[in-house]
Amino acid sequence: MKNIAILVFAFISGILLATAQPEIKFDRTNHNFNDVIEGSYPKTTFTFYNIGNQPLKLTDVRASCGCTSPAWPREEIAPGDSGKIDVVFNTNGYANRDFAKSVTVTSNDGKMPQVGLYITGHVVPKNAEPPQYPLLLSSDHIDFSYIKYGKTSEKTMVLRNNGDSTITIKNITVTCNNCMTVTSTPMKLAPKDTAIIKVVYNGSVHEPRNFVETVRIFTSLPDKNCKALIEKGISVYGEVVSKEMYKQIQKANKQVEKK
Repeated sequence: MKNIAILVFAFISGILLATAQPEIKFDRTNHNFNDVIEGSYPKTTFTFYNIGNQPLKLTDVRASCGCTSPAWPREEIAPGDSGKIDVVFNTNGYANRDFAKSVTVTSNDGKMPQVGLYITGHVVPKNAEPPQYPLLLSSDHIDFSYIKYGKTSEKTMVLRNNGDSTITIKNITVTCNNCMTVTSTPMKLAPKDTAIIKVVYNGSVHEPRNFVETVRIFTSLPDKNCKALIEKGISVYGEVVSKEMYKQIQKANKQVEKK
């Protein structure tokens, strides 16, 4: 009888230990700096949350290149609290080049001990004249952050005609036709007019996972005058999470806002 009691106790203890874990969750894992000037040190900040029920500890944060420098907290992050990782890129020696670097974050999260953070962009020479395009977007990316599985989420941006003639939007393409719908209101822009670009992401077409998609806008202008809209496009990223995970993230955000 005593042996049975010991086995039951060990079994219950094992279950408790398995469910008592820290869990790391980032607000995003990608950042596009777009065009940056050679000699500058652009910085971005990735925020993470401990949505588990035990203290979270970052044990190592390592960049893929010496040109990228991460700064990260050494102290433990209590359940419900958040931390920040600053990532700085050294543009020297990268003139006229695209860059794509990564930072690997290692922690005591048993489910996901390593997470990759990614930065991209293009380095422009110091004396280069910035390209002038008739169409100007309010942003070249859309961060949906977290979308609850089975739900849709909507974001908008503004497209402005800075030219001196009317421009017509002829076509809008996406890299995932099942995931996204994109509309423009209106489709024809007089000089100095603006259009609202609406992007809707459907979180029910695939299982919970990260996503990175691209939207491209084709107009009545020659393609060479719309490089930002066609070649680079609009980056759309985020993560579809389970209903339980979404609930935990919302709870963690509320706890952070109270502080």
